[in-house]
Amino acid sequence: MPQRRGGSASPKDRRVYLVYGTDEYLVSDAARRIVAALCPEEERVFGLEEVPGEAATIEEAVRALRQCLVAVRTVGFFGGRKTVWFRNVDFLKNTVLTGSKAVQPWLAELVALIRGGLPEGHRLLVTAPEVDGRSALVRACREAGEVQEYSVATKAYQRIGAARAQAQAFFTEAGLRLEGGALDVFLDRVGADTRIVASEVEKLRLYVGARKTVTPADVRAVASPHRVSEGWDLADAVGARDPAAALALVRQLLFQRVDWVVLMGGLEGRFRDLAVFRDCLDRGWVRMSGRQAQWRAEGEAEALLGALGARDPRSYHPYRAGRLVEQADRFTAPEIEGRRRLILETRERMVSGTTAPEVLLEFLVLRLAGRGGRPARMQRKAV
Repeated sequence: MPQRRGGSASPKDRRVYLVYGTDEYLVSDAARRIVAALCPEEERVFGLEEVPGEAATIEEAVRALRQCLVAVRTVGFFGGRKTVWFRNVDFLKNTVLTGSKAVQPWLAELVALIRGGLPEGHRLLVTAPEVDGRSALVRACREAGEVQEYSVATKAYQRIGAARAQAQAFFTEAGLRLEGGALDVFLDRVGADTRIVASEVEKLRLYVGARKTVTPADVRAVASPHRVSEGWDLADAVGARDPAAALALVRQLLFQRVDWVVLMGGLEGRFRDLAVFRDCLDRGWVRMSGRQAQWRAEGEAEALLGALGARDPRSYHPYRAGRLVEQADRFTAPEIEGRRRLILETRERMVSGTTAPEVLLEFLVLRLAGRGGRPARMQRKAV
């Protein structure tokens, strides 16, 4: 979950808010909530002043800080309450700008204003993608008001856990109950981008209506596959060795005008993944725990899998990784390599032959999903 850190001031005394972090959606959402609490809709014409904080040069940073200071010090219309939103201040972690002799006096003046107290009835909201937590500005905001941080985790396993907790929070807020592993299917399909997660939860809320329950079938019917290419379901059908489903899906996707190049890329990527997972199975580095993959990768495994970078299978969502383990278990290593060669040969025929690529793609998925050869047998151990 995103981090939130508050200052020592009581809610009634808070005149300064700093909201920052790399999760742009949550930062924007928190800012909107604060603005709504400080300045009701009917007062915003005269009671809310937004100051853009983007700056790529020293001159732009000085201009933004000066405008913010002027806005905070200027009395609101009719002497009423006033909220200043210093918005998207994107230079607060740029040491070249913040360390400039031209910028430093203006930053120091803003810090002094916050510590000395804003004019009566005035409030200041600062939002930023990143800040230096040790800076005087952050310390001043924490002392005088409230600091909230909403950042995307840097490690894969942390992102997975955070995305799960955030998605569950969105579903709960929408009054929806998840059934039958629907959350795993949802995250596997949608991914971890908070804005997309929020949008897809809203789509499901409208879809299920008064039922208020979400099943895996609902997710598959409504949620868009943002996490991967449009050929994800096709690759799943091929990986499940279901020729009829694979043929129906490829025809549907082609009818929807999905480019055959995209579908070929999805199939290539799937069998590249399956080759890695088959090897991990054979080496005993992965096993299933329920419907999720559990890794036992140390020593050589750590070195080899870590070298894969973004394609390290341990970084995949556990549910997705579990699906790939199950699919890899349906093929022997030679079968997987043979199908990778078949994909390459078919691609060459598509670009150099006279047969329509769409026709070749239909024959390809039937051969990829075919039952030739005996599937491997995975040893399942109790965890």
